[in-house]
Amino acid sequence: MSIFVPNKVYLRGILLHYFIQKKSAAEARRNLVQTYDDNALSDMTCRDWFRRFKNNDFELEDKERSGALKKFQDKELEQLLDEKDFTSLSVFRKKEVVGQNYRTSIVNAARNKEQETEVLAWIEAVLGETLPPGNYDDILKDGVILCNLINKLAPGSVKKIQSKGTNFQLMENIQRFQAAIKNYGVPQEEIFQTADLFEKRNIPQVTLCLYALGRLTQKHGWTGPSLGPKMAEENKRTFSNDQLRASEGHLGLQMGYNKGASQAGHGGFGNTRHM
Repeated sequence: MSIFVPNKVYLRGILLHYFIQKKSAAEARRNLVQTYDDNALSDMTCRDWFRRFKNNDFELEDKERSGALKKFQDKELEQLLDEKDFTSLSVFRKKEVVGQNYRTSIVNAARNKEQETEVLAWIEAVLGETLPPGNYDDILKDGVILCNLINKLAPGSVKKIQSKGTNFQLMENIQRFQAAIKNYGVPQEEIFQTADLFEKRNIPQVTLCLYALGRLTQKHGWTGPSLGPKMAEENKRTFSNDQLRASEGHLGLQMGYNKGASQAGHGGFGNTRHM
């Protein structure tokens, strides 16, 4: 299986997710480094993108796009709202709905079909069965496959799986999966929200979460199919008491003495040193 190397747009989508979660640029940067190591964005770049997001600039591509897309979507959504009986909605509420849909479209623009295909292939390999045909988000939407996945990785994690029922009952599957992977060790900031999947508000975050789960299996001794890059191993160094005592005798270059150089001859502030 190929090693996943995130591109810039994908990483910017992750930054946008952390921004929406009200994380700081520094927190987002630390999480990126922990997850993607050398492939993470620089600290300055993370801060720059957070400034853009604060200015309501959610465009993730390098090239500036014209405003035609937003105007078209706003107009189309306004027409849809007008066609239905939304008499109880105020003008402000209608604009809020339009804004939410546009923001969702911007977030989902960071979707990577190759990554989604790799995730589905990994799930099939873990479960040992072929997934039903359909779109990535539709296959995972009801949470059944996700619950089966975590039960395969950690048997007994989800006790009850609702294969059919109302939307509320199906969303409970997703919530059970979220609770199970949190207990498994996936960081809370990498776990998607229920609406991210069920309402397709942030599908890239669903993919990010599943990659995080795939990496974490390595810590649990999972020997089955893997997903994503191999996690860095701890390189813990230990020193003997003799080595620690020996280090106490070393002086730094600015400790007042260095092969004949000292503070001797130094006058008051602003004076030169007389050697």
